[in-house]
Amino acid sequence: MLDDFVIEAVEQDTLDELAATLGLTPYQRREVHAAYFQSLVDAAQRDNVITAAEHRLLQKVHAALMLPAGDLPKADEANSSGSTIPMGTSVCFSGEAFMDGMPVPRRELEAMARANGLKPVATVTKRGCELLVADPDSHSTKARNARKWGIPILAPERFWSLCHARWGSHGPKPPATEPG
Repeated sequence: MLDDFVIEAVEQDTLDELAATLGLTPYQRREVHAAYFQSLVDAAQRDNVITAAEHRLLQKVHAALMLPAGDLPKADEANSSGSTIPMGTSVCFSGEAFMDGMPVPRRELEAMARANGLKPVATVTKRGCELLVADPDSHSTKARNARKWGIPILAPERFWSLCHARWGSHGPKPPATEPG
C-alpha cells in the first residue's frame, strides 16, 4: 500500500474494510500504524544514522499514517552533513568491503583508518572498540556483539566517505584495488 508513500482513497477504503473485518478499534489501528512506522525507523537506524533522504521518506510515511508529531525522529544532522569520525576512535572491520563494486582488502581499510588518525583493532569488545565497519545487516559475531554493546555499525561506503570528508581532495585516497 505505501509503495508510493501515499494512501489513495481506494487504498484507505481497503484498509478500513480490513480493519473492520479484523475487529480493530481505532486505538488498535493507531497502535498497528505506530508499530509499522517504528519498524521503518528501526530499519533506517540500523547503521546508526538517519540520513536526510531516509528522513524524507519517514516523513511521508508518518504523514500517510497520520501519526502524532512527536513520533517522527530527526535526521542525524552530523552524519547527514558529512562530519568525520573523531580522531583516535578505535575501529574494527568485519566482512567484505567493496568500493565502486571492487573488493577492498581489510589491510587497506586498516591503512585508511590509520591515515585518518583512527586506531584499527582486531575484535569488538565492550571497551576496546568504538566503531564497527561492516554491512549494517550483518549477522557476524562482531556485528552481534556491537549491537549487544551499543557500538555503532557503519557501512564501509559511509566509512570511506567520512574519512574522505576529513581531508577532501588533499588527504588519503580510497584504497587502490588490484584486479583479480
